Amino acid sequence: MKNLLIVDDEETLIIIMKARFDDYKDQFSVFTARNGKEAVKILESTVIDFVVTDIKMQEMDGIELLAYMSAKFPHIPAIAISAFSTPEIEKTLEKMGTLRVLDKPMDLDMLANTVIKGLESSYDGGRISCVSVSSFFRLIEMEEKTCLLEVHGEGQKRGFLYFNQGEMYDATCGDLQGEPAAFEMIAWDNAQLYIKNFPKEKTQKRINKPIASIVMEGIRLKDEAAEAKMGESPEPDPVAEITDESVVYEFDEDSETVSTEEVPQVQEPGKIDGATQVELIEKIFKIINSKLRAGELFQAILNEFQSVVPFDLAIMLAKDDSRPGYLTVVDLMAGGKPTISRGASYPYQDSIIDTVLKQQTTLIVDDVRSLSSGVEKELFANQGLASCLLTPLMAGGVVTGILALAAKTPDIFYDVRGLIESITNGLSLVVERNRLSAEVVKQKQALDTTKEIGRALASSTFDIGKVLKYSMDMIRKIMDVEAGSLLLKVQNELKAVIVFNNKVESIKKFRLKIGEGIAGYVAEKGKSIIVNDTQKSSHFFSGIDNQTGFKTRSALCVPLISKEKVIGVIEVLNKINEDFDTGDEDLLQSIADSVSIAIESARLYKEADSIAEREQGIRRELLKSMFPMKFGNS
Repeated sequence: MKNLLIVDDEETLIIIMKARFDDYKDQFSVFTARNGKEAVKILESTVIDFVVTDIKMQEMDGIELLAYMSAKFPHIPAIAISAFSTPEIEKTLEKMGTLRVLDKPMDLDMLANTVIKGLESSYDGGRISCVSVSSFFRLIEMEEKTCLLEVHGEGQKRGFLYFNQGEMYDATCGDLQGEPAAFEMIAWDNAQLYIKNFPKEKTQKRINKPIASIVMEGIRLKDEAAEAKMGESPEPDPVAEITDESVVYEFDEDSETVSTEEVPQVQEPGKIDGATQVELIEKIFKIINSKLRAGELFQAILNEFQSVVPFDLAIMLAKDDSRPGYLTVVDLMAGGKPTISRGASYPYQDSIIDTVLKQQTTLIVDDVRSLSSGVEKELFANQGLASCLLTPLMAGGVVTGILALAAKTPDIFYDVRGLIESITNGLSLVVERNRLSAEVVKQKQALDTTKEIGRALASSTFDIGKVLKYSMDMIRKIMDVEAGSLLLKVQNELKAVIVFNNKVESIKKFRLKIGEGIAGYVAEKGKSIIVNDTQKSSHFFSGIDNQTGFKTRSALCVPLISKEKVIGVIEVLNKINEDFDTGDEDLLQSIADSVSIAIESARLYKEADSIAEREQGIRRELLKSMFPMKFGNS
């Protein structure tokens, strides 16, 4: 019989997974570990055929475990579990060796099928490398890890990759440095990986591109090298060499010999020939049709465009549905350190941006110093820029935002205006597609979470405390918020029982009166509420912020209702980089409904146990009265 190892520090999730795998106990045995260190001990003492590991763990995380496995147990396939996976990451990892990366909360049926498939192929005779170099790039980026990754290739090849908070900082490999070194290591098959601490001495930053671009370019170069190796190189044509128009023949008066010098093709900034435009559009639409997530897609497109149009700043701004008249910075790409950031919002009335939105047309500004409104100065003039181009983002005939490109050099946008508009049209469709996909993903995550709560309720080891903690962990991961709490109604007050975020942990000491604050208001009315600017809300109670030191900017709160009565609330605070919307409200409410059922079930279990205990006590007393000699006075 084969053996499966599950590694996760969430005890409730391990219980749920083990219960799901009971259906396959005749096919494989399940071992569990709460962190990487425990997993290593099991790997070294037991024959393991497949590993399922979480990425984020306190003691030896999943990345370090996979690195260890690549060096010591490269034949064991693995599935990585992360709250930050994307289809693009899954595709890359599958291509480069790892079977799957699954989202949390996960579809346990999909996990079971993947495990079965992996176990069936784990000893078919071929080597299944559980990780690869490019796989690790993506995992380290997902988890924002700071480390030194030492890579050993076949033979004596060795290289080093430096990561700072998930960003690739530098790479070295023999005489290669920066991007070329990273490309070299991406091409290595069956590499061994070792994670070490980031060096204390200052390391030069030689890589400034997003990891997605590095991985894509590295894989492209690897594929091209493989194709070139498979094909035969044609013999050079001497006639072609003589008639090559790119070669100029000059007479050297001193040596009386003929020398050749290749003339570089110099292109004026902003001027792109037809062939280059076609090639650029082909590259960009390949990226648009890829499965890159929104931020990576934006960066990848602009990286390609910047190679021919030397702009210095690109900003994607979207209309803020919750704040009419405002635009929010969805993404940006800049050289240097701009004073603007993702998530920042700006009023755009009476600005050139307002004109672009109303007229639905592209505008070019030759001198940004002529712009006078606050948003224009903040985005362009204060960044030391000379010119800019603004073009609307459209979806279904409606303007949803703006793409702004700006440069320190004047007059670079006129000749590429049409090209930028074409690219922006494609980008608009992708932005809308990603928005709709995100809504679908949210609904699926809510459904998966409620299913797992149901599985926990059906488990023989049902523990309401663990179920509530698991539910709040899932809310934290899928809603991208800074803090959250589950508060239960105790007489005429709310008491926090589960909290995430260290600063608000002390909220457990407080009791909110029904009707007090946002949570108290929801408990009183039994209706959910979205507050995207707490300072303007009459329901916001600042007392807890003053006591904890936490700063509440926005809040979403939904009621927990059982038998038509409010039994508590779930509240999440400060959505990262954006505002709460009705999609978030629906997602949180659907999870809250399952939590309410779990709480009611726990109450019924407790009540049933109490009745059973009383019945047992009555039975004992009855037996004692009937057989006093046997039971005595005890």
